[in-house]
Amino acid sequence: MDKPPDMNGFRKICQNVLTEKDDWYERLIVRKVSIYISRVLVIIGVSANMVTALSFVLGVIGIILIGFKPAWIVLAGCLVMQGWYLFDKCDGEVARYWRYKIGNKVADSKLESGLSGVFLDYVLHYIIHSMVFISVSFGLFLQLKQIYILGLGLSAAMSMIFISLIIQCKDSIIFNKLRILKLNMIFDNGDKAEARQMSFASRVFSFVHYLCTFPFVINVMLVCGVINLFTLESESMYLKPFLWFLIFYGIISPIVWIPKFLFYVLKKKIDSEFSQITHLT
Repeated sequence: MDKPPDMNGFRKICQNVLTEKDDWYERLIVRKVSIYISRVLVIIGVSANMVTALSFVLGVIGIILIGFKPAWIVLAGCLVMQGWYLFDKCDGEVARYWRYKIGNKVADSKLESGLSGVFLDYVLHYIIHSMVFISVSFGLFLQLKQIYILGLGLSAAMSMIFISLIIQCKDSIIFNKLRILKLNMIFDNGDKAEARQMSFASRVFSFVHYLCTFPFVINVMLVCGVINLFTLESESMYLKPFLWFLIFYGIISPIVWIPKFLFYVLKKKIDSEFSQITHLT
């Protein structure tokens, strides 16, 4: 097996697709570590799908651990979730390297990897993103015996699915219409859209939406896990950080997906996006 290039060359092959639009935590911290792990995985011949499976296993382990009562186990679960996110970035890097080995071309897009692998990655994201909240709510329910906690967990879990599902359905509808109509189109580069000044309300909504994305959620969990070490034995409900975590996301996440869904329906946003990204020839 050929040895991969040095780190600079390997980084160019595997991380060329990163942009300023990617999450800052991913760009400035996670990707600085993931590239070294990805290189080791490539050297030993691990496939991208195997890395995806390993990432999913880490996610499941983390989810299980955060549902336990001992504070150090909960914190361990939060740390394992960081490992899940790290390996979740490695699978794409590994996929781009093996793709490069086949075609000798550096990828310009994250979707230039095998689409079946991307599909697998997306589906497993839905599972992890939702089950995090189910596990937290179940663990709290066992401690506090309050049924509303399970409701908050279900609200947050379903909302995380709906937030992603709205975007996926929108993209799927646009793609299918293009395919059916067999349109020749030119995709806008987005410069005009980016140049438009966002309203204050749009900025607030965008910020709240960001609070409901990963890795922000697991970073908040990690902070809660650390605080939990010092407050777990407290009898006061107000000193349980994961309860506040669940209350926040149980309330705030529906406030993200419901207005987003209504906006797409009432404003016919999908129709306008279809018109903006295509030009008939």
